[in-house]
Amino acid sequence: MRRSGYGFMKRHAHEDPALQRELNRGLGFAIEDRRRHERRDRALKAMSLCLWAGADPWADLHEPWDSPEEDEEADDVASPWWVFTTPAGMVVSDGDVEALRVLRLKAGSPRFQALYALVESPEMFDALMRIEPLVDPHPLVDNVIRRSVDGARARLWSAEAMLRHVLEGSGKRLERLGDWAVRLARRGLATEHRGYDGSARRLVALLRSRALVAEEVLVQVVATPTLLERHRELGLTRADLELVAGSAQIAKSAAAAARRALRNRRRRSR
Repeated sequence: MRRSGYGFMKRHAHEDPALQRELNRGLGFAIEDRRRHERRDRALKAMSLCLWAGADPWADLHEPWDSPEEDEEADDVASPWWVFTTPAGMVVSDGDVEALRVLRLKAGSPRFQALYALVESPEMFDALMRIEPLVDPHPLVDNVIRRSVDGARARLWSAEAMLRHVLEGSGKRLERLGDWAVRLARRGLATEHRGYDGSARRLVALLRSRALVAEEVLVQVVATPTLLERHRELGLTRADLELVAGSAQIAKSAAAAARRALRNRRRRSR
């Protein structure tokens, strides 16, 4: 678009919803150019011009042929999947801190906190924190775990490093995990090659950090017979096993496995 075109949009887009939609889509296309690593500097300039002309970084750009389920999600401004289809969400999910600066997002938007669930890098997390501090770490934590255990091999080193950065950087404490995240964390810990890189042990050590994580979260994650059989390898202490064995919230088989692990430790300590 020529500069005169941006000027026309600036004067008239607010009068015509169709023009405003096209202007918002132009901002999305500029972000797509950044994703393709084509004319990245020119794409930033195009973003700046679209914003100058009045493009909305919070505009929903999802297409009408998206599924009905996605349409329902798009109506929920608190949903990270809704915000994913906005220019702001596109930039955050790309980890493009330079493009985020161009958007000049302001604190106080009712949709801003949903951006955190899309964060994949410490750099983007820090950039958002400088605009508006994180309020609730749980959606972000759940999605960090999901992304780290969604492949053939769990990337537990990535999950542990990112979770520690988020919790220490925000000053928040992890009080719970969603059922979905618990299942994925268990799968990651159970499938990591023994002694591969120590990341399973580091993740368990993070979950044992009472300053950052509630003890109920550790119980949630490790309370399976398979993981409790590997208690030494995972770095679980006697106190951890006693905590699991005494929990009323876990399956009987897990409690039995914890008691069995405690008996084995006592025998070896004699």
